[in-house]
Amino acid sequence: MSDTHPIRLFGMSVLRYGCLRGHYYFRSCVYLLPKEFAPWAYKVRLFATLLVMLATTLIIDERKIKSFQFILRDIRDGFSEKLGRFQED
Repeated sequence: MSDTHPIRLFGMSVLRYGCLRGHYYFRSCVYLLPKEFAPWAYKVRLFATLLVMLATTLIIDERKIKSFQFILRDIRDGFSEKLGRFQED
């Protein structure tokens, strides 16, 4: 599922995904967090996953700036409920 081989970080295998694949996951998680129909346990897991993704992106990603720009856009799109196919601004 990963775009490249996993790397070892703090004793764990970390998968690295491309910007677009990460975009869809991150945006969908941000979209689901404020929804009432999502159970609290699921929201906690999603939030923890987002924090790990953010941290690993800033630590191991070769394209840190581009990935961080995608994350900022994902947060905006998720909260504004802009879903569907990715389109450049």
